Amino acid sequence: MFQCFTVRAAYGRQYKSQRAIKTDFLAGKDFQLVDSGQYINLEDCQRGKIPSITVRYSNDRESFVCFTSWAK
Repeated sequence: MFQCFTVRAAYGRQYKSQRAIKTDFLAGKDFQLVDSGQYINLEDCQRGKIPSITVRYSNDRESFVCFTSWAK
C-alpha cells in the first residue's frame, strides 16, 4: 500500500531551493514528519519501501517531492 509522508527540514535547517532539498535527501540527512514529529531519512525510506516524501519548504508555502529511486 502506498504511504504519503509530508516532512519538514529537521534540526533548524531551512530550505529555499529544491536543489538543496534533493542534495540533503540524497546525503541521508534527517527530515521531520509533520504529523508525528519523528525523523526520517533516505535510508529509512529505502528500508520501509517508501517511494517518496513531500518536503515542505519556504515557510511551508512550497512543496517538493523527493523520490527514493534517485539514490540508485
